[in-house]
Amino acid sequence: MQIANNFSEGGIPSEGGIPVNLADQLHRNHRHHKRIQLGRSIRFWWYRIALIVLGGILVAYLNSYILTFGKVILGVLAAMVAIFLAVRRVQFGLLMVAILATAFFPIAFSIKSLNVYPAIPFLALLFTVVMIQTAFRVRKPVFPSFWVIWPLIGLIVMSIVSNIIVQVVWTHTVPHKVINNPVIYDEILGIGLFCIPMIIIITTTAAITKREQWIEYIQRSLLILALLAAAVVSFEFRRI
Repeated sequence: MQIANNFSEGGIPSEGGIPVNLADQLHRNHRHHKRIQLGRSIRFWWYRIALIVLGGILVAYLNSYILTFGKVILGVLAAMVAIFLAVRRVQFGLLMVAILATAFFPIAFSIKSLNVYPAIPFLALLFTVVMIQTAFRVRKPVFPSFWVIWPLIGLIVMSIVSNIIVQVVWTHTVPHKVINNPVIYDEILGIGLFCIPMIIIITTTAAITKREQWIEYIQRSLLILALLAAAVVSFEFRRI
């Protein structure tokens, strides 16, 4: 009796006497599966395509300098390998950021009076990778609680507000440039520096979600590098 009630006249399936639109349901399922397949394809290919494009650009640019600047090109290739590993495994990238922040690595480049160390651009890259993976649901990280980061948010907000107030009430007799550099550039740089602790906390918590053992790996790596630095200092001191 129940089976008979599930079919309307003509043998068409029904629910409570209302025919089920199987074509619409199949169409919705098909679109849903296409979205899933597209998301999987993007997650699988995006960093591969990015590395191919980056490699092509570097080869085209560095082709004429390979004999003259062999060491520099080898360093660039090593950096590309490090970037690939960092993108592939964010935990390893976080370990590399911690190592690059030590005193063994010199200044990467300078922008006027600003010295940029390798850890800063590598941290920005890692933060971008984490955000992209989170957006495409490749990674489901646990971000820090608001009650943990609210002082950092307050510092960023206050720096922005103070810069706006300074620009509004600026004394006209005081120049807007210091050594031919607009003061606003230094103010923007200050806001960026206030954002770095926030970026570090978000990147760290997102990278080691369900991978807490990497905290121990980072600590051991820093201890080993500290012992190596102490040995180098002791050797140089005795030599002098």
